[in-house]
Amino acid sequence: MSIKILAMGFWGKDTYMADSWNRLDFFIVIAGTIEYAVASENLSLSAIRTVRVLRPLRAINRVP
Repeated sequence: MSIKILAMGFWGKDTYMADSWNRLDFFIVIAGTIEYAVASENLSLSAIRTVRVLRPLRAINRVP
């Protein structure tokens, strides 16, 4: 994700955030980072974990 943001740019036309699959990937990576950083017993982020299942759909979508 970081390498693509550096190569393509972050915001605007034809950049990383212009593609909806990249936005989904960005959300999943940031949510996982927050989950890892805030390792609390009271905070339940299991819904974010289930969203990670959507990442392989990106590869399936590209197969003709």
